[in-house]
Amino acid sequence: MPMPRHLSIVLLSASVLAVAACEKEVARVAPPPPKVTVAHPEVRELVEYDQYNGWIDATDTVEVRARVRGHIQKIDFTDGEIVKKDQLLFELDPRPFEANVARANDQLKIYQAQTTAAQKEEARLKELLSKGGSSQSQVDKAEADRKDAALANDGFGGDRAHAKVAMLGAMYGATSGEAGRLLATLRARYPDAMACVENAARQGEGGGVVYSILGRACPPPSQAWREVVELGSGQDATDPERRRASQYARDRGRFTRNFVVQASAADWASVWLSGVRRDLTAVAGAELVFFQHDELIVHVPSANAPTVAEVTIAAAEAARRLVFPTSSVTTPVRPVIVDCYADAK
Repeated sequence: MPMPRHLSIVLLSASVLAVAACEKEVARVAPPPPKVTVAHPEVRELVEYDQYNGWIDATDTVEVRARVRGHIQKIDFTDGEIVKKDQLLFELDPRPFEANVARANDQLKIYQAQTTAAQKEEARLKELLSKGGSSQSQVDKAEADRKDAALANDGFGGDRAHAKVAMLGAMYGATSGEAGRLLATLRARYPDAMACVENAARQGEGGGVVYSILGRACPPPSQAWREVVELGSGQDATDPERRRASQYARDRGRFTRNFVVQASAADWASVWLSGVRRDLTAVAGAELVFFQHDELIVHVPSANAPTVAEVTIAAAEAARRLVFPTSSVTTPVRPVIVDCYADAK
């Protein structure tokens, strides 16, 4: 029945309360005081900062490279040492270079002897010409040989191969390697000629137009070229834009430098070729069959071949006087008489 169950629960709870009230009260113990850290306030200035990764590059860099090959004999600096401009860094074994100088001096004597022989041959042929013992073409050829030998001997110790490399370097604006080193000799020996081609290079780098000896003009720079150079020349230009503009300017400078040389040579060649065509009409069986760059081929009966050789030399000298009247430039032409074109090489 529900009523007795309810009363028993109430009575049980009351007995528990009675027992609890009869227990003795236990005294409470106070906890120890907490430990604290005391700091005195300090007044000072603080700088806010943050950390980032970065790279440091030198404002000026120099690439150290030897101009010649050789065995290092002595090192005149310590790793990590700060070096100054023009400070001696390495010493190479001089013996191989001394041997080369000795050989070069011996070869120079040979070239000087060849120059002297060319001078004597020219003088001999000029004397014979006055007596009818030689032709004008022989004298012209001897004069060209003498000037050619003198050019190589004057600036390059008689080495015509080095003279040719230097001339190509002057035409194409070489600044490094063997051609770059030989240019210093050309500037010292032939300042006017080198000033002419270098001025043409500066004109080209600035977007100017240059002209050949007879007034032939080079093409002007394109609009795209002007836009690249103008963009890279601005104050707000980026480093890649500046480098690109500088490269464009140098490329055009090399073009205009080469133009004044090649176009002026083409002026002379056109006058020379006109003279050859005119004078060949008087030679029986002579026919001009090929001309390109520095090669001229004439088909002619063998009996008249020496006459054609004289015609080509005389026409070359006449063209030189017309195109370069106030210059000491030489235009040597050396005809070769062969039965087959392959034998001319």
